[in-house]
Order: sequence, then structure tokens, then C-alpha cells
Amino acid sequence: MSAAYEEHLEWYTRLLLHAPSRALLRKGQLPEAAEWLPMLDKLEEFAQSLIDKRVGEFRRALPRSLRLCPGLAVDYRSWLAENPAREEASVLPPGLVEALRAGPALWCGRSTSSSPAAAELYRFEVLSQASRIDGKERFLRTESPIHALYEALAEGPLPQEPEAAPHRYRFTTIVQWKPA
Repeated sequence: MSAAYEEHLEWYTRLLLHAPSRALLRKGQLPEAAEWLPMLDKLEEFAQSLIDKRVGEFRRALPRSLRLCPGLAVDYRSWLAENPAREEASVLPPGLVEALRAGPALWCGRSTSSSPAAAELYRFEVLSQASRIDGKERFLRTESPIHALYEALAEGPLPQEPEAAPHRYRFTTIVQWKPA
């Protein structure tokens, strides 16, 4: 095999990993392109099932945040396409690990939700659950009593955003808070 062919094959392989395969397979680019189609369809199907699984785990980790901001799962799916999940040893469930990892991107303005309370709720929900499971101490400062919104979202109609009243939270196996 020539060096030029190997270089072309390497480039094409990288391209296939980052874009839909059918759009990239053009006649004549690679002699074996037609042979790859069935395999690529299976590979795309498998990759999509892994993404769907991650999104499902993410949804299970954040039921209240998703109730307030349903578009968050779509934002996570988009973010996941650019930032593939990594295998990590953790006592936390995979969805919660992903929520911690994706958090900065999702709550720093990338989310379709423009509500500051939605971003605070996301952080509150993730940090409180993570600390309950792994016992690590975590802290959060909010512009409103987000614990009230979190409790109100447990059931009933969607509540109004809480009044501005800065709070500080300390998460361990329990949640403690006080006005800031």
C-alpha cells in the first residue's frame, strides 16, 4: 500500500468518525467504499444507541431540572456529540457523572434555558445527589432560595421562580443552607 493511500485512508477514517458516513462516502474516494456501507450503517446504529443510553441516564439523574427546562436533554445530546463520554471509575451513577462533567457547558449560557434559576436548580440537583451518594463535601452559592424551587418541583404544577434572596448551600450526605 502506498504512503499516499495510507494517508488518504487515515484522513478518511478520521472524517468518518466525526460526520455522517453516507454523506461522506462518494464514489471513487476509496476503492472499498461500497463494501463499508453495511458496516457503517451498523456502526452508526450502535453509536446512536450508546448516545441514547447516555441521554437516558442523564435524564434519570436530573428529573426536576428537566421538568423546569425540558430542552436540557437536547442541549446535553448536542454537547455529548462534541465531548464523547469517558469511562471513569466512580461510585456515582453514569448519568450523574455525566451531569457533573457537562455541567459547566450546560449552565454557562449554552443551554436553551435563559433562566438563572434553571442553571442554579441544575447545579443544586447535581451537587446534592452526588454528595448524598459519595459523601464528598460540595458548596453552592445561589441568587435565590433554590431549595424551595427544588422541593416545589417534586410534584404539582410548575412553580414560579423564587424571589431573589442569595443563599449558600453545603452538600454532604445532607443539604444545609442559610441566607447569604
